[in-house]
Parts: sequence; structure tokens; C-alpha cells
Amino acid sequence: IHTEKLADKTIIHLAKDVSFLNKGELKRVLQGLENGKPVVIDASKSRFIDHDVAESLAEFRQQAQYRGIAV
Repeated sequence: IHTEKLADKTIIHLAKDVSFLNKGELKRVLQGLENGKPVVIDASKSRFIDHDVAESLAEFRQQAQYRGIAV
């Protein structure tokens, strides 16, 4: 997981394989995002995303609106 902070948005680049071992780091990154700043989650190079990680991403997407974060 690599985070790129730009002036107008944050881009989170996911690895080729995202296993449950990455879930803790991903949650830490998502929780640390700036309120009101758009985020792009780039999974274009991901070949595998663990079900638990996918659920965490879906949960974040639902809750992001309450923080003013466009996903």
C-alpha cells in the first residue's frame, strides 16, 4: 500500500496482491485521511484482494460521506 498526497486529493495505490495481512495498514491509512479531501483508491494493479480487505474498503466508502470524503 502506497499513499500519494496531492494538493487536491489523496491516492492510495494498492499492491498486486492485497491479503488480510494488509488490512491493519489499510485501516490505519484510511482512518488517517484528511476530512473533506477526496481520495482515489487505485486497485488497477491489484490481481487479488482478500475478502476482508474488500469489506473494509466497502465499509470505508459508506462512512466516508460523514467525513466529507469523496471516494
